[in-house]
Amino acid sequence: MEVKGIGSLHFDTCILKNVMYVPDLSTNLLSVNAITDKGGEVLFTKTGVEVKQQGKVVIRGNKSKSGLYKITLETKKEEMAYSIPKENMSTEWHKRLGHLSTTNMKKLTGMSTGIKLQNEMLKNLENCEICCKAKQTRLPFKTVRSKAKRLLQLIHTDLCGPIDPVAWNEKKIYTHIHK
Repeated sequence: MEVKGIGSLHFDTCILKNVMYVPDLSTNLLSVNAITDKGGEVLFTKTGVEVKQQGKVVIRGNKSKSGLYKITLETKKEEMAYSIPKENMSTEWHKRLGHLSTTNMKKLTGMSTGIKLQNEMLKNLENCEICCKAKQTRLPFKTVRSKAKRLLQLIHTDLCGPIDPVAWNEKKIYTHIHK
């Protein structure tokens, strides 16, 4: 997983520095080692977790049913952990929105308050590799009309599988012969 940026997060009770932005992670992680290296203390109990800095509790969390300790922190609204450079903003939103077309991206920009994109940045979306591949079409196979002159000269089959449950002989793939 690639780290896309490093920054600071400002909360009411503390500031987390050297926060790594990794878009491929599905959840945020907090490094106990990083906290203790900076002089912080982390106390895990049966029901929760506390992070202390200079004896003062700065972060609290609860233990979930799955056994993970979960912390909920609210960032200050004006602060952002990571800012994407302007030239990549349209590309990032294009990916986040499932490769939305340029026309719909322009409509969305006009309808929302949180997405600010400039028209010249939207022009780069036509070069999106995934969109180009998705729009490609293959030519149909040439139809060969040949008639068998003797028995079993021409056979039509389908290869099917993998199947579940497996066959009696432990095979997962079978061939179907058409009449």
